[in-house]
Amino acid sequence: MKKITLLFLLTSFVSFAQWNQIGLDIDGENAGDESGTFISINGDGTIIAIGEPRNDALANNAGQVRVFERNGTTWSQLGTDINASGNGDNFGQSIDINNNGDILIVGAPGILAGPTAPGYARVFQWNGSNWIQRGTDIIGEAPDDSCGGSVAINNDGSIIAVGASSNSGNQEFAGHVRLFQWNGTNYTQLGNDIEGEAAQDFSGNSIDLSASGHTIAIGAAGNDGGGTTSGHIRVYEWNGTSWVQKGMDIDGDGLNGNFGSSVSIDAFGNTVTSGAFSFSNGAIGSTLVFSWNGSSWTQKGSALTGDVGSDFFGTSTSLSNDGNIIAVGALGYARIFKFNGSDWLQEGADLLEENSLDQFGRSISLNNNGNIVAIGTPYNDGNGSNAGHVRIFENITLSTSDFDTNTISFYPNPTKDFVYFNLNETIESLSLYNLLGQAVLSKQINAENFSLDISSFSAGSYIAKLNTKGKSKSVKIIKL
Repeated sequence: MKKITLLFLLTSFVSFAQWNQIGLDIDGENAGDESGTFISINGDGTIIAIGEPRNDALANNAGQVRVFERNGTTWSQLGTDINASGNGDNFGQSIDINNNGDILIVGAPGILAGPTAPGYARVFQWNGSNWIQRGTDIIGEAPDDSCGGSVAINNDGSIIAVGASSNSGNQEFAGHVRLFQWNGTNYTQLGNDIEGEAAQDFSGNSIDLSASGHTIAIGAAGNDGGGTTSGHIRVYEWNGTSWVQKGMDIDGDGLNGNFGSSVSIDAFGNTVTSGAFSFSNGAIGSTLVFSWNGSSWTQKGSALTGDVGSDFFGTSTSLSNDGNIIAVGALGYARIFKFNGSDWLQEGADLLEENSLDQFGRSISLNNNGNIVAIGTPYNDGNGSNAGHVRIFENITLSTSDFDTNTISFYPNPTKDFVYFNLNETIESLSLYNLLGQAVLSKQINAENFSLDISSFSAGSYIAKLNTKGKSKSVKIIKL
């Protein structure tokens, strides 16, 4: 058999720049659960954690979290429901999952538990059959702290961050963030509390960690540095003994009020973003991205803005690993943009809600490559009033990281049945798409050399997407 080594043909497939839903909607369990209030997807986009803070399974508004894993083109629950402790915990109001998808942190700010509830955060680890608690609860320092209103976890799950935006340790409702490191048996605090700047800053209302966990972005949507409730972001780095601010405050302004309400930071801690919306301009909403130039934060590209009043564009944001792809949620739609070296260009059409007032886009989460996006819709009624749901989409041509094209060969092409792949590195998984961009096959590989049987498929052209270590590449295969 003649062996043919082919170059990748991805650049000619511009028509594939579209978002296609993976599997069916993941509906909330019961009416009123508000499933999808917060979501987090793992590095390769195969595992997703979904918060349902109004679920009543344990107690009224106690909340719960469910985790799902992708199996081909379907989503199957991984383990049992992860439940709260008590009444009004709002467990699942915030979530973050690590890169592998086997450690997650859940916030329970206790918004509906009464004024004496400090709130808490709890970490869980997958043991192969279920989710078990890892370490003890991280509890708020004082009543009504809203501890756990925001949470973040680094790539390997060794460092976590917990926001308490109503903490008054510095000034009334200045807010603060605490970070903790795993010591083998528990999470112990890493450095001092990072306090909000002024009263009613609500610092820590939104937080995100870099891959290492040594850089953190903290939103303070109520800060007045750029004008009344203009909001700001502060970025801090761990220097080995304490958290030191990286650059100056990144302030919002009058047109971009409440900046810092939805922060996201890239894997390296050098690109940061947040949504901003101001009632003075009708809550159209905007999203600003900033990059680190070695000494200060400078705006990266133009501001991304909503269309009309009450869009609340920027309600949720999520950056790819390298900070060159951003997903932005509004209350009713979501958009994904890619940086072309000078500005942001939208990738594909708007992703739209199923029904008005569903709040599609309330939460959003990108995988590492930026080619898989999960979108939460807490007020969808598909499984009962305000049961909520989550949809996951994939764009097979959108990716920020490709592996070396010289490391792969595949043959024969065209073929009637088998295609044989030879590579110099292990391929973790493969997905096959038809010309409509629909996934027709998805399988785990975990090998350098393997065969793909396409004998059962109709004649025509297909795209095979190969994934390994957070990188991907797509090739065209012709079935005779």
